[in-house]
Amino acid sequence: MAQVQLPDEVYAQLEKIVQQSKEFSDVASYVSYILQQVVEKKQQTSSAQTKQDHTYSQADEDKIRERLKNLGYLD
Repeated sequence: MAQVQLPDEVYAQLEKIVQQSKEFSDVASYVSYILQQVVEKKQQTSSAQTKQDHTYSQADEDKIRERLKNLGYLD
């Protein structure tokens, strides 16, 4: 497992959150959970952006169809 260094102030704040939490036993498990959530959200955002990049408007599709027709690929 990799280690991450945190400023003392941040660690102290995280420690307080963990002490008040019933879900996490220590700061490491809480930080791991937070980072997993951030990574998942980033992946979802990247995936959605990729899908969005590949969508065409109706006008774009019409132009593509016309071009393919002119090239003889469509009847």
